[in-house]
Amino acid sequence: MIHRKEPPYAGTTIAVEKTWAEIERLLMDYGAEAVRRTRLKNGSTTIEFALTTDTGGVTKQFVCQITQPTITRKRRRKVNNQWGRPITTVVNEDDDAAAARLTHWYIKSLLEAAAYGLMSVEKVFMTHIKFQLGDGTTTTAGELMERSMVDGKAPTISGFDHAQPALPEKRQPAQVIEARAEQ
Repeated sequence: MIHRKEPPYAGTTIAVEKTWAEIERLLMDYGAEAVRRTRLKNGSTTIEFALTTDTGGVTKQFVCQITQPTITRKRRRKVNNQWGRPITTVVNEDDDAAAARLTHWYIKSLLEAAAYGLMSVEKVFMTHIKFQLGDGTTTTAGELMERSMVDGKAPTISGFDHAQPALPEKRQPAQVIEARAEQ
């Protein structure tokens, strides 16, 4: 299991809009055909972009969707009580600036992995590629895989389940039953 860490960029002074402009410019610089950012009523922000790749002489275009994470922090805030006197209270606030910076560096690392040849662009963005299901709804490959894992439909890797030991048991040394010396 991966151990969770506190999200970085908590003290960022870079405005959210500036970070999103950097993300859009970054995607275009690396060859994205189109970029669209959407902010939904529930507060989530997604970015969609179209990439083109050439595989075996065949040019293919696909759309990726990445959702900005929600980072919530506890902050102290001074408010006035019912009598108008200031008091300090702890409130939960979404840290959109930190979430946008985290999204920027995540997308940049994926683009660089493809640009430097660590993996193909399809493999790098595999979990974020959008496609349409038979019922007309759209999803990403990652969302579909996650649902399969939650439903217990994901394949297991042999040797990694607890019922079967990963390494063979220790062999017992051979016993000598009878020995004869010949001259």
